[in-house]
Amino acid sequence: MLPLKIRYQSWFLAVNIIMAFLLILLSWYTHSLYRVGLGAIWMLISLNNIYNNSILELTDEELILRNGLGVVAKRYSYKESRVVVRDKAIYLDDKRVYKHLFTYLEADFERIRDCLVLNNPELNLDRHLIEDELDS
Repeated sequence: MLPLKIRYQSWFLAVNIIMAFLLILLSWYTHSLYRVGLGAIWMLISLNNIYNNSILELTDEELILRNGLGVVAKRYSYKESRVVVRDKAIYLDDKRVYKHLFTYLEADFERIRDCLVLNNPELNLDRHLIEDELDS
């Protein structure tokens, strides 16, 4: 299985780039080299997020959370854990590890939710009930 990813929405990335550009322009106008540097760093992070644009990855063995810089923040082995997906959040062993925000793509979250539900029989009760009815 290819790693499934939850990515930022493109409008959010565009807003980040525009805001970084405005910070650079305003800082240049006020002759603040420190703020120009901060704006340049913000611009580099925003441009990096366009190409390495994921906040969560789901592989065969683990759930990988990334921070805003794209660096791996946490790794969870979801095969040995009890996975619950509810209220647009993912819980592992009753601990919330991911909360879906409006700045992330909804379709990506739905694909990951479906993958977790299909791989976890406890979350996929409807499918098992239909199979039981067909067996009898």
